[in-house]
Amino acid sequence: MLIENDNYAKNVLSKIGYYTLINGYKGLFLRKNDRGNIINPHQYINGTRIEDIVSLYQFDKKLRAILYNGLLSYETILNSELAYRFSEMFPVEYSYLDINNFKHDSDNTVRVLKTISSLTTKMRP
Repeated sequence: MLIENDNYAKNVLSKIGYYTLINGYKGLFLRKNDRGNIINPHQYINGTRIEDIVSLYQFDKKLRAILYNGLLSYETILNSELAYRFSEMFPVEYSYLDINNFKHDSDNTVRVLKTISSLTTKMRP
């Protein structure tokens, strides 16, 4: 790996950490044989710079943030839908605390799948 600016490399490694940055993202930059297997875990493709690995790390970080926000939205909708459906079936206050209101049989599986399908439809723009 090429390190053209020692200060940049030290700064990045001190902020992100060697293990997270290098061990987490070097795989795409390692030399591979004809079968696609890594030749040596310390042998990079010619021209690989630390900036390349940092760019991949930053891209992954942004992608994770986007996915996380999407999952949070889905979780909110799922939580609301489940609470609504449960309160329809058990309208008495604090019914969710009664273990007898929960079933563990296969008939419920169909209802759960329908609810998930309904949520999936609601999530589509």
